[in-house]
Amino acid sequence: MFNPDVLVVGGGIAGIQASLDIANGGYKVYLVERGPSVGGRMIELDRTFPTLESSGHILAPKITEVSQHPCIELLTCSEVEKVSGSAGNFAIGVRKKAINSGGTDGMSEFNVGSIVVATGYDQFDPRKMPEYGYGKYDNILTGLEFEKMTRVVGDTG
Repeated sequence: MFNPDVLVVGGGIAGIQASLDIANGGYKVYLVERGPSVGGRMIELDRTFPTLESSGHILAPKITEVSQHPCIELLTCSEVEKVSGSAGNFAIGVRKKAINSGGTDGMSEFNVGSIVVATGYDQFDPRKMPEYGYGKYDNILTGLEFEKMTRVVGDTG
């Protein structure tokens, strides 16, 4: 028997949008994010292509909508620890981490029929390629560092 519920792993913009699209179709969504809040790395960007709209203006209403949607169960500070079964009927185990020293970890278990993996990315460490001079020359930057330097409002002045 096919279970219509869906697990979305990753609370960045891709996971948020996937969760909203699925939930707006009337399906139950479990959105699992290992960090304390959803939003991911998009908030680090100033403007988005092709409209040059502020990333905050795009992201903020989606974060509000995903956190208040009746068909979305948001599990932050959580990680998927167990997946068993097969397409249409997966058994999922998610561990919620203790945020303060007085709390305890908790395990949630539920079943879904589908899994969406939207885990985002880690930025490449340019020091692994010394031939480009990153760290040696002041004017060698990563794309994200350049983004932060050129944003209208930011910490670089």
